[in-house]
This record gives sequence, C-alpha cells and structure tokens, in this order.
Amino acid sequence: MRLHLKHEWNVSTAEARKIQEELREKWVGEDRLGEIRTVAGLDAAFVLTGSQGLKEMRSRWQALREANRAIAAVVVYRYPEMEELERTYAEVRLEFPYVPGFLSFREIPALLAALSKLQTIPDLLFCDGQGYAHPRRMGLA
Repeated sequence: MRLHLKHEWNVSTAEARKIQEELREKWVGEDRLGEIRTVAGLDAAFVLTGSQGLKEMRSRWQALREANRAIAAVVVYRYPEMEELERTYAEVRLEFPYVPGFLSFREIPALLAALSKLQTIPDLLFCDGQGYAHPRRMGLA
C-alpha cells in the first residue's frame, strides 16, 4: 500500500496542534467512498522493552507514559463476506511522548508502518480513535 505523508510525526506539541488545526480545515463530512469491497481494522499497542520492561508498573497510565515501542496490526477483509484477505503488523520505536489530545502522533507512525506492508488497498479503515469527536476535531479516526 502506498502512503502519502505530508508532515513529520516527531514534532513538538505546539507543532502537533498546528498540524491538527490545518488538517481539520481539510475534513469533509460527507460520503465520497463509492462501493466498498474491502475493509481493514487496525490498532496499536504500546510496550516497554529491554531491561526497563521488567520493572513493575504502578498503573496503566504509567505504563502508557513509559512505553518505548509501538506494535500496530492491520487485518484486511473482503466486504460484505468478511473473508480475511491479508494481515500484517509492524513494531516501531516511539518518538512522541504520551500527551492527552495528541495520541495520533504516537500511534500513527506504527499504523503507517503496518499499512505500508499491505498488498491489498482497503477501501475503508476502522480504527480506535476520536476523529471528529476529538477536542480539536482532528483525532486519529
């Protein structure tokens, strides 16, 4: 799958906010998809690897803040049959810190790495993200 990136992901939170605001202006709230023949579900998880991974975490939020790797997975299905066509994953080093409201800058590099491995281009992506419900109207979804 070929991806077109227009900005960097490892930026300051001020730059991330500016990117979100610029992208929000390009959002279209109408269906322009046409016929949907393939769908994909994707998500990312965060892990702490290396010797630091052995330490005991006090809370889920501490684990999220201290994670140093992201693992993303994507599964593509033929629609509406829901027959699995392809699956892949990617693991990347985390560059962006855990900052509420900017989770997409932490997750998307791993998701893009997994998507770039696909041979099948999905017509529609399902992801766990706020999208338009985001406080700045530009979350992951």
